[in-house]
Amino acid sequence: MVASDVKTNQHSMAHALPLDQLIAELGTDVVQGLADNQAASRLENGGSNELAEQSPVPAWKKFLAQFRELVIWILIAAAIISGALDRRTSARVPFGSVLGVIEHNGTLPDSSEFRPVKAVDLSQTGIAFSTTRWPSSDWVVVMLGEQDNPRYATARVVGCLSKSADPYEKRFEVRCEFEQWLTSMK
Repeated sequence: MVASDVKTNQHSMAHALPLDQLIAELGTDVVQGLADNQAASRLENGGSNELAEQSPVPAWKKFLAQFRELVIWILIAAAIISGALDRRTSARVPFGSVLGVIEHNGTLPDSSEFRPVKAVDLSQTGIAFSTTRWPSSDWVVVMLGEQDNPRYATARVVGCLSKSADPYEKRFEVRCEFEQWLTSMK
């Protein structure tokens, strides 16, 4: 296990921790956020928030990986037995058919994976990433509507204000002073 695996395991269940425990473990302040030096230190120690690039698996390894399956070995045994029992032409058809199925099974997954992988590679090389630095004292606006799915958000809502006193009619929004800055950037 490498150091990055330990870091990943340490924070993989952060969403399930009680808020007080999470704040204590991360050593942060809910109101002030991270100071600039804390953010720089965490960036230096933990690295940037991006996925590590993996080297592609060669096609020959993908083809040979199919031979780890028991079903493939059963098919090979059936082909050999079929070919050995009867040397007539009718017996060679199942032998060749089984070998064709094995070959097809090895190449089909690779060809079906090729297009999506190629599309992801092209999208990563064609996108230029740019960022805007926000001082740690600024706030960020996160608006959640009824149909919004915050599953992909990298923020955790710590508190919210309600526009309505009726619990069945509550509409929540996280209010921030950062809203004026966002409108000025448009």
